[in-house]
Amino acid sequence: MYLDSQLLFTGTPAAPGQAITATAISTNVIDTQATTIGGAGVPINTLQSLGVGVGDLYLVLRSGAAFGGTGNITISLETDSAANLASSTVLVQSPTFVASSIGANTDLMSIQLPGGLQLYKRYLGLRFTCTGTPTGGTIWGFLSTSRQANSLFVAPAFVVA
Repeated sequence: MYLDSQLLFTGTPAAPGQAITATAISTNVIDTQATTIGGAGVPINTLQSLGVGVGDLYLVLRSGAAFGGTGNITISLETDSAANLASSTVLVQSPTFVASSIGANTDLMSIQLPGGLQLYKRYLGLRFTCTGTPTGGTIWGFLSTSRQANSLFVAPAFVVA
C-alpha cells in the first residue's frame, strides 16, 4: 500500500494517528484546490470527482494504540467549503465502534470513495464523534490508491521447528 503524506488526515508518516478522547475533526484537512497555476492564485481544480478516474481511491481507517475507557466512536469522511468543516456534508460513515474493543493496530475500515462531481467541496476531513470517554487510543486515517487486503491464515496445531 502506498502512502502519500499529503493524503493523511491524522498525524505524519513518522508519527501516524490522532489521539481521540472527545468529538473532533482530524488534525489534517485536505484542501483539494491548493495547487495553483504558475503562482497566479487561480485554483486548477474547481470541481472535484475524487471517487472516479484512472484508479480507485480508498479511505483507510486503522487504530494505532489500543483504546480504553467507555463509550463509542463513529468516524465520518466529510466535505465542506470551509476548512473547519462547520457545515459539512457526510460522504462516508463508519459503523459505531465500542471504544474499549478497539485493539492496537487494527484495520477498522477500508472503503472506496463515492464518485460524482457534485459530492465534493473544497475541503475533505474526518470527524470523530464520541459518546462516553474513550482513552489512550489513536486512529490513523488516510486516502490511498490501494488497500491492505492480505489475510493471515494459520493452520491449527501447526508447529514450526
